[in-house]
Amino acid sequence: MADISWAACEYEDRGDGALILAPPEMTKGAFVEDLPRALVDALHAHNRTHGAEEQVRLRMALHAGEINYDDHGVTAAAINLAFRLLDAAPLKTELAGSSGVLAVITSSWFFEEVVRHSRVCDMTAYRSISVTVKETATTAWVHLPERHGDGPHDAPGSEGCPEYPEPTLLGRDQELVRLRRAASTARAGRFTLALVTGEPGIGKSALAGAVGRQLAADGWTIAWGNCPEREGSPAGQPWAEILQALVDRFPPRHHAVELAPLLDDHATLSAAGDVPAARFRLRTAVGLYLSAVARANPLLIVLDDLHHADGEVLALLTHLAGALVSEPVFLIATYRPTEVDEHLAEALATLARHQPEHVDLTGLDTEVVSDLMRALCARPLADDTVAAIARRTEGNPFFVREIARLLETGGEHAAIGEVPPSVRHIVRRRVARLSASAQTVLHHAAVIGRDFTIDVLAAVTGMDDDVLIECLDTALRAGLLVEPQTATRALRFAHALVRETLSTTSPSCAVAAFMPRSAPPWNACARTTRSHSPTTSTPPTPRTRPRRRPGTCGWPRSRPSGVMPTGRRPVSGNRPSFPTRTHPEAPSGTDSSS
Repeated sequence: MADISWAACEYEDRGDGALILAPPEMTKGAFVEDLPRALVDALHAHNRTHGAEEQVRLRMALHAGEINYDDHGVTAAAINLAFRLLDAAPLKTELAGSSGVLAVITSSWFFEEVVRHSRVCDMTAYRSISVTVKETATTAWVHLPERHGDGPHDAPGSEGCPEYPEPTLLGRDQELVRLRRAASTARAGRFTLALVTGEPGIGKSALAGAVGRQLAADGWTIAWGNCPEREGSPAGQPWAEILQALVDRFPPRHHAVELAPLLDDHATLSAAGDVPAARFRLRTAVGLYLSAVARANPLLIVLDDLHHADGEVLALLTHLAGALVSEPVFLIATYRPTEVDEHLAEALATLARHQPEHVDLTGLDTEVVSDLMRALCARPLADDTVAAIARRTEGNPFFVREIARLLETGGEHAAIGEVPPSVRHIVRRRVARLSASAQTVLHHAAVIGRDFTIDVLAAVTGMDDDVLIECLDTALRAGLLVEPQTATRALRFAHALVRETLSTTSPSCAVAAFMPRSAPPWNACARTTRSHSPTTSTPPTPRTRPRRRPGTCGWPRSRPSGVMPTGRRPVSGNRPSFPTRTHPEAPSGTDSSS
């Protein structure tokens, strides 16, 4: 929830606590700007559904420094200091004397270098203390988030809506109007479903959160469930979160026994050994309970990241769409269209009969990107810089925010020429889900450039046609590549940042493919066809390739508009035109757009 990549961190269970090591390239601001609020909300959600003996409160220490590894694991003076800050008596006293669930302590270095320079953190919320633990005597800074408005919101109806720091929501006025109109239909007594789709970071959750805050102000009850990506989470976890956010205000008097599997970690499905019957009873009970809640106040349910949903989540969703058909319930589900598996596709087909409102989010235009950048950056920005950032990010709000952070710390040169660490992590993670062959193809393509032709890529990789086409189709379905409408047999990286990330981590074999012993001019490489390989200084003997079959990547452009190959989903989204990128080594006046 704090947008910190768990997969990029190292984790050690210390019994009554945890040591989490973040890589040096990770943005440190998230640990003081986003993480405390996410922890506070998560702790309250846990404590609402557990007895007094299972209540949890936390102390968290933040520090940064060099670490080392020995035969026993990780070791460093920086880690010793972090643990001693965690054991500081003033920190324990602060937490014990408060009604909150979290106390944060930062080292002086972390406060001066991270907190003080953050545009989100309120420095007045931190108090300087003296720490003396063993031979360590230093100054640290303590923060109790809930004393300074970071705790759960007290507005009526907002108990289930996450209260993490909200990113600036710009350029989504039309989408908000459409969703508010759908909410009006639901309020009139008709179950209404909205499907919000888009690529990672495009703002699906932010849009759902904005709708939730508006409806909460109008007296709606809000319940939010997030589909976790991590393995090992209980089946139906998002519905458990939704019910747990409601039971305090609306006790399930008549359905407590049937709802127990979703409200009690120790309860299990039981129906005299008939598990399908027990599941049906559970789904029926959820429907009856939510109906009762909605009759008290109109109910908004948000299912976030539906592409991660397990079978039980989807089965309950399709059941409720029918069970709540005459109730004032508005359900918003967000998902990535490039990650729809067969189970989600089947569920969406079943939900189609309810005529859902489809909201497909695309990138922000340059004017909105300019407004967002100026809202996030203290320094003045030149129009050329904003335009370059808009081109690099394709208007993806998450990418824009990360570039803004990079600009604040590294200046305009870094914002234009570097890839933010958090973006690199996300891109690498998406690429890692592909097959090894597809990853190799993408690395080779990244060395060629943002735009590339299938012919040049085939000559560079030397792959069999069928293997290459399957790899490219996989990357298209994953949303890493798109098809420009202006060229035949050409592809392009969906984002310049995707290509830049891959090009900086391309294996040596991909780079070597463009390092001939007698290097031709770059414009010659750009115009290379199958019979002129860019890896040789003299044209090799042309080789005959099988004729491209219909229904594969690189198909003729004469096919009807919107018709895609059999068995493959279309890649949605805008396809704006882009200026030709000239390679820095290209002679003046030459065309090296490939």
